Amino acid sequence: MARVPPPLSRTSAPSAQPAEQPVSGAPGAPGAPAAPAALPVLRVVLVLSLGAAVSLGLTRFAYALLLPPMRADLGWSYTLAGGMNTANALGYLLGALATPLLLRRLAPGTVLLLGAGLATLFMALSGFFVDAAPLLLQRTLAGVASALVFIAGGLMAARLGAAQAGRSGLLLGLYYGGTGWGISASALLVPAVLARAPGPHAWAWAWWALAALCALCALLLWWPVQVLRRSDAAAAAAAGLAPSPAGAESRGSGSASAELDGCKGCGVPPPAPRMESGQGARSGHAASTSAHPPANPRTAPLPWRALAPALAGYTLFGVGYIGYMTFVVALLRDAGMSAGAVTLFYALLGLAVVLSPRLWAGLLERSRGGQALALLCALLGVATVLPAVTVAWPVVLASGLLFGGVFLSLVASTTALVRHNLAPAQWAAGISAFTIVFAFGQIVGPTVVGAIADGPGGLARGLWLSGGALWLGALVAARQRPL
Repeated sequence: MARVPPPLSRTSAPSAQPAEQPVSGAPGAPGAPAAPAALPVLRVVLVLSLGAAVSLGLTRFAYALLLPPMRADLGWSYTLAGGMNTANALGYLLGALATPLLLRRLAPGTVLLLGAGLATLFMALSGFFVDAAPLLLQRTLAGVASALVFIAGGLMAARLGAAQAGRSGLLLGLYYGGTGWGISASALLVPAVLARAPGPHAWAWAWWALAALCALCALLLWWPVQVLRRSDAAAAAAAGLAPSPAGAESRGSGSASAELDGCKGCGVPPPAPRMESGQGARSGHAASTSAHPPANPRTAPLPWRALAPALAGYTLFGVGYIGYMTFVVALLRDAGMSAGAVTLFYALLGLAVVLSPRLWAGLLERSRGGQALALLCALLGVATVLPAVTVAWPVVLASGLLFGGVFLSLVASTTALVRHNLAPAQWAAGISAFTIVFAFGQIVGPTVVGAIADGPGGLARGLWLSGGALWLGALVAARQRPL
């Protein structure tokens, strides 16, 4: 992976402006662009969150709704059905590794729009094939495109947050909440299309409908890209500097590069939660910076052995969570749950994802070792096995709400752990290490769970495996001590 310059410390005071008020021209964090007057930051980030909706909510998680009709129509095994999400996760990893190289040459806004366009194309092409090989290729390419969208959009949102330390958590929560909006939108769209689409392959129309939704999001994303470019040009003109050709999103230098690494793993919010909560967080950061003076990343190797419990636990999280998000809809449909009930379940799961970034901030602030990772893994394991125990509606609803309310915060816990325990010069490498082990887990998970579901016990046994992986991850992560 390309080396990323070390993060810069943030020293700016929090903004005193109300959340709805446009940002004044007060300077932000070192390396972050000053926000000129009347920049509608909340609206910009809300529209940017469509990038998270496209990259994860639609491109990855909408597949769970299409798996049952595609498997029934095409005669797939659960192993092959799971392999489709394995291919998508592999593509995401490849895209995440390639995005820093693209950002050396292209502005983040350009990468964002390019990725959204490609995601639209590959989602649409998935409706034109019935053979497994081209569908696996389309899922892989869609994963690559989704990584471009998610990382570039996350970088742009993080730079806006860095310019306003007092609202950083709010802005990043809004961006990552877009994942939940995508899940909820797909829950409403896909069943409606399947109910009305003509044969013989009704699921193809659902792919095309999702592609149309991705295209609409891509068109809307054009607006924040242009707003941020004009903002950057205005700020440069006010400072008497030539505008950057990269526009409002500079090409990944300084603190922006650190934020990019924070975004790189599936949903990792760039700032640690302790950076979002006022003076205590800032003083803690200052202490951390003074205790660990910045160094060249090449001379600051990671303490791999000391981080081994957290890395192993996070790998098992990747194995466990993706099994649920791939197969839970198929399990409910196989158990006879109505299409309307499944739609409501998945839509509410998405809404829980939208609300989740603020639910666990206190825990992530307090946890210096693996306590947060362990607790959230254990809770996610409970949510995962509940539908395997019973498909009674109250239990299934509790499973979806708990799962949606936990899984993105579990991802954020590793960013908090890195920033609590490592020197700033090691943050990029630390977050990248967690990104890679997580990616391997979610590459393996769908195919393994699918293979087990093809045997005795079916999907219920597969979800028990996912829950077991999460509980094992909790036990391992609990051994992680503060460094």
